[in-house]
Amino acid sequence: MTESITLVYTGKLPRTNTLRFNPKQDFWFREKVLKQWGKMPRAATQKTIVTITRVLGPRERFWDGDNFQRAMKGARDGLTNKYGGYIVDDSPTWSHFVYEQQGWRRHQGPRIEVTVTYEE
Repeated sequence: MTESITLVYTGKLPRTNTLRFNPKQDFWFREKVLKQWGKMPRAATQKTIVTITRVLGPRERFWDGDNFQRAMKGARDGLTNKYGGYIVDDSPTWSHFVYEQQGWRRHQGPRIEVTVTYEE
């Protein structure tokens, strides 16, 4: 049987309209995410499929795919054993990432939902 965990982040999302890379933004977002999600009691040891879903808020627009992936870097890093313990590593060897945006659930947004599915 496949086990999965769903984590929900409700808060301010990173900006995607910046002209240059800002590593402080990743740190800030990772810390905010970990504050809401907490840490796993036991570190992950299996390969995973991670689905990151952005639920748009009432007045938000869809982001380009590359901007969305870039904005979620802090959340990805927060999932690893180094920080949160939900996945072994965010490399392709250990994790496959799927990104989705849903505009039809605007009444529930803005928020980020992360589903971690552990492979057997």
